[in-house]
Formats: sequence, structure tokens, C-alpha cells
Amino acid sequence: MRIAELILAEADHEPPGRKAVQLFETAPQRVMRVAPGPNGSGSPPQMLLCDFHIHSNYSDGKLSVPEIVDFYGERGFDCICITDHLADPGRLLGKLAELANCTLGQEQVGEYFAVIERERQRAWRRYQMLVMTGVEFNKDGYTRKTSAHLLGIDLQAPVDPSLDIPEIIEKIHKQGALAVASHPHIMKSEWGKNTLYLWENQEKFAPLLDAWEIANRNNIFNDIGLKRLPFIANSDFHKPRHIYSWKTLIHCERDAEAIKDCIRRNEHVAITLYRDFVGAVPGPGRHGFDSPPAALPYFQDRLPLHAINS
Repeated sequence: MRIAELILAEADHEPPGRKAVQLFETAPQRVMRVAPGPNGSGSPPQMLLCDFHIHSNYSDGKLSVPEIVDFYGERGFDCICITDHLADPGRLLGKLAELANCTLGQEQVGEYFAVIERERQRAWRRYQMLVMTGVEFNKDGYTRKTSAHLLGIDLQAPVDPSLDIPEIIEKIHKQGALAVASHPHIMKSEWGKNTLYLWENQEKFAPLLDAWEIANRNNIFNDIGLKRLPFIANSDFHKPRHIYSWKTLIHCERDAEAIKDCIRRNEHVAITLYRDFVGAVPGPGRHGFDSPPAALPYFQDRLPLHAINS
């Protein structure tokens, strides 16, 4: 096989938006390969169905990382982020959560990153689905106003969970990742631990955070919209039935950097309450938002930013 053919063949298996330049071995020399364009295929922007808050059995979820990839991939999702809990070991509740196997153990973090990296490549080959590595940093206090959960989305390397929240956000941003406030307001639709510290101190954290969850599973936090804060919606997935919950729609290229840029600017971002489509078949595109005639009116007319903020 010629070198040019090797380059094209290899590019088909690498998810876009990760590395600008990579190296691979050929005989008898080492050849440099430039990664594909912004979304890997040169296709125009499209409506992407995303879920950025998903837990595996590395913390308190029911499914393994490979099972999650297949579960979302077969439903046509375009981008997901696996965000298992990582507790602050300096807090008593954090130590207890780790002992109860409800969070990642400190010795598991390296393996966790490696497994998601492997599954990221498989997800792209099989489903053309982007998979990001994430963490939900647990800063649990004894009251809801002293507790905070922070999502790090598209992390490239571990971050020390014992750091203060502003320091964690700084480390997240240095990796080009997103820092998002998880379920920042009062949850009403089901039992759950309220984590209001970021909301109670929004004057301090609003300039630092990239987005706030305006919806988490079945909860809608109207105050996020009223404050005109940048938003996303997630399932906080722990078990299969949690798929039927709020999700994020982003109109952009199928590329990790493009997706993160939309969230930072909070442009071309909408939310949808996910349901299986009647007559849908397994595989990419199942969600139906990838058809421009159907997707653009949905995006423009149903849930634009000004409608949520009005």
C-alpha cells in the first residue's frame, strides 16, 4: 500500500478534533500525518444530539463504558461525555463515598482515562459518534448550600479533586475542556442531593464557568434562563431508563472543538426531551435531527436562546 493510501485509511479511524498532527509507523521510515479537517469529513454544520453527563460502573452507574458507548451509539447520538464521580478526598463525605464505591477511586483514574480513550476510537469507527472523557467533581458538604458538583467535559488528563473549585476550573480550562455547573438549582422531580453552592455564589463563579445545566434528567431550572446564563441539558445518566430525559442539541460541525466553542459562546444551542422515534432503526442518524429541513425549524423556532430567557 502506498503512503498516501495508508494516511487516508488511518484518518478514517481517528475521531476528529483531538490532535493536529500524529505519527504512525511505516516501513522503512516514520511518516507524519496531518489530521483531517474540522469535522473529519468536510461536511457542513448539522444538528448534533449530545449528552454530557453520563455515569458508568466506575462510579455509581449500572453500565460499563463499552455498554454505554453501544447504548448511545445505537440510538444515533452524535456526542457523549462520560463523567464519573470523583470526590474530594479531603472531605469526610468524599472519603465515605469512595469507600462505598460510589465514586472513582484514586487508583482507578488512570485506567478510567485509558478505557474511555479506547472506546472513543471504537465509537468513531462504529457509530461516527464522538466520545469525550469527563469527570463530575464532587465537593459535598453537610448542607446543600455548601455542596457543589462540577463537570469537567473533554478532559485530556486527570485533575486533582482536592484543589479548590476555582483551581479545578483553571486546570480544566488549561486543557481546553469545559467547566459546567451540575444540577445547580433545586431538584423537584425526584429525590436527589441538592448542590447549591455554585448557585449561591454565582457572582464569583459565573465569570469562571462555561455553562450551567438548565435541565438535569427531568428537572428544569428556570432560574438559569432567567439569569441569562449559558446553558446545556443532560440526562445525569445512571441506568438505561434515564435516557428518556433532557438532552442538548447543538448546530455545528461534528467536531469536539466546534461543539465546545458553541457551548462557550452559547450560540446554536437548544434542548430537547429525548424520546425514541416511532419506526426508527438502530444506528447513526436514528434521532432524526440530522435532516436539515426538519432540524433547522426545530432549532430556530422551538427553543432558541431568547425564548428560554424571555
